[in-house]
Amino acid sequence: MLGAGERRRSVDEQRVAAQAGESRQGEAAAPPQHTLSADHPFAPLVQFFDRYQASLAPEDARELQRAVSRAALPDLMELSGLILSKLNLRMAPEFLRAVYGALSRGARGGSFAAWGPVPEIELESAQEGQDAASSGAFVSLISGMLMDVPESRWRDHTESRATPEGPPAGATPEGVQDAAAGLASGSERAGGDQGFDLARWILNAQNGGAVAHRVGTLPLLIDGRLVELDVALFEEPPGGEGQASHIRHRRVVLAMDTETLGRIEASALFAADRIKVTLSTSSSDSTGALARHMGPLTAELEQAGWHVDEMKYETRPPVAPGEVMKSVVEHLIAPGSVSRLV
Repeated sequence: MLGAGERRRSVDEQRVAAQAGESRQGEAAAPPQHTLSADHPFAPLVQFFDRYQASLAPEDARELQRAVSRAALPDLMELSGLILSKLNLRMAPEFLRAVYGALSRGARGGSFAAWGPVPEIELESAQEGQDAASSGAFVSLISGMLMDVPESRWRDHTESRATPEGPPAGATPEGVQDAAAGLASGSERAGGDQGFDLARWILNAQNGGAVAHRVGTLPLLIDGRLVELDVALFEEPPGGEGQASHIRHRRVVLAMDTETLGRIEASALFAADRIKVTLSTSSSDSTGALARHMGPLTAELEQAGWHVDEMKYETRPPVAPGEVMKSVVEHLIAPGSVSRLV
């Protein structure tokens, strides 16, 4: 599976590997073969990577083991290393810290530096029927903002200055450090609307599967209050000519903090004009408050043209990496499965 993915790497992934100087060409083509003894210090990591058919070179194992031993959430650091391996990147400390930081922030909001325009939504003054009429436009706006990831412009800029031979394999990711010149020392995040966010740069790399994805943190002004919305979008490509009956599947996962209900996480699965929605909070009282609006919400979606197949409400604790980042992790470590969108 990884060998085929290596041959079909998307432009985004090629740019990530080329700029970072961390490409592991050929390593992923062969299945991992590790015969470490059970008491070897790297054995748990190697077994974890083997479970997901991922490669872990000895020097990477040392770097990752060092990071895991220092992390407050060791499991998340192991997961960060697995993601880097799946994207054919070495375990550079900058990469590990950036991905780990985004995953650890996932359950409490603001996984990435917010960017882009700030749409204003007036819930209290909305007229009856306005929300349904504007819901499609709002989804399109969110999708458009996610597609315009600032780091895509950094990739283009850095690629134009890259030398043909590139840095040697295993080198420190100087290309990334150079592209992120405005980054605060040791932070992996930069201020400003167009600040470079290393985690967002890595986690938006496409892995060549049948489903494309985007993830980011978008600013919204809701009733005069600035809210950061964590969003992940997964899309199956449209059918080509002669595939008029092709049903396109999409999935949107989002999370935001509210003043009255705490953190709300939502997932919506789309298939043509049909939709399944799951809403969750961290307390039964908040979940109950949401559930009391199930009828009006269902009616609003149907008025907007959707056939609602399912509306679920759940209560679950806010455990890192949270639903938005969890959906991205699952996509990256097991890419290309349209069944995840069904």
